[in-house]
Amino acid sequence: MKKKRFRTIDPFLQVENADKILDEVFQIAGEQKMNPFLLWGLCLGFVRDGGYIKGDNDLDIGVVCNGKRERQALAAILRKNGFTHGTPNRLHNIHFRKNKVLVDIYFLEAEGFYSSFDSVKYKGKIYSVPRPIEDFLTASYSNWKIKEKQTAKVRVVNQGQFWKIRSKKFNKLNWANDISYIKMFVRSGEFKESDIVLDVGTGTGIMAHAISSVVKKVIGIDVSQDMLDQCEEGDGNQYIKRDIRDSKFPDNVFDKVTARLVFHHIIDDTQKAMDECYRVLKNGGKIILAEGVPPTSKVRREYISIFKLKEERLTFTEEGLVNLMMKSGFKNIRVLQHITKNFSVNNWLENSGLMKEKQDKIFELHVKASDTFKKAYNMRITKDDCFIDIKNLVLVGEKREV
Repeated sequence: MKKKRFRTIDPFLQVENADKILDEVFQIAGEQKMNPFLLWGLCLGFVRDGGYIKGDNDLDIGVVCNGKRERQALAAILRKNGFTHGTPNRLHNIHFRKNKVLVDIYFLEAEGFYSSFDSVKYKGKIYSVPRPIEDFLTASYSNWKIKEKQTAKVRVVNQGQFWKIRSKKFNKLNWANDISYIKMFVRSGEFKESDIVLDVGTGTGIMAHAISSVVKKVIGIDVSQDMLDQCEEGDGNQYIKRDIRDSKFPDNVFDKVTARLVFHHIIDDTQKAMDECYRVLKNGGKIILAEGVPPTSKVRREYISIFKLKEERLTFTEEGLVNLMMKSGFKNIRVLQHITKNFSVNNWLENSGLMKEKQDKIFELHVKASDTFKKAYNMRITKDDCFIDIKNLVLVGEKREV
């Protein structure tokens, strides 16, 4: 028997109805002492735009919840009040629908951004939002204050040229070949000889090659053919020019998905990319995701300023990465840390494909950085170079067993 599809209308197109449903959920959750608050796109729209975002097709609402009984009690009351209960496809959230408006309720513990709340005013009413709200939105959406961005089509062209230039020297980058980083990443994946692995943003195949000796098969995908042309031949791996946002793989086919320093390059539809990683994994499969982050929040602005000169990219925090994974459905998320010591800024710049003038400017920003920045990076400046310690996070998440 076929399941009924949820037919929904964007809240943006049905504001009055969406307002009523939003207030109804807040009232019911509030009566249950579950501290309802706005999340994700709904939160972004109310804070930045003063209302719903066009194209955002649901109401994302968080509630503070410590157990299964509380979730079940809230779901029962919502059903009693006319909400259609969607089949939960994740442990931490459940879909509901009423009058063609989809409500996505997230059950979260009172920690981090959800331990206390800021507020936003909408049509004379006050709604709770994560605190501090600007940090939350930055962690979730990076440049969240910008409404109109460069179109995806133009960005694809620019990215193609960027990787064509960068591919020629990529394999000379010290960080890309850092043995301790690679070994730590491989250990984190707990790979098995029977595993079939998808390496997202495989680039020149460095990580795919490292994994191939401990698994059955690795398929590496990348948007740049120029990068793929630099992959090592004869390692038994399969390399395909393909975008994870349109992976074309069937559901539930990979035991593991890996992505090392890839997601900060996925500026458009970042969540869709993570959703695809979740979709192609087998039930119980794992994603192993690695990203570089600022060593402390105090140097975030300088971090962004430096990278802005180098390339267009997202700047993540640990909280933002965990949220990205959680929203796709990953559970039991572990966060590990690796410090790349004695990172040579010169090696990084000389093999970046940037013009010499830009390389010099970025180097200058390092050596003339604030004392707080230098201390956070344990910076050592020599006659010919500048060395820093880089903070990398490796996150491991599981796809829920069905």
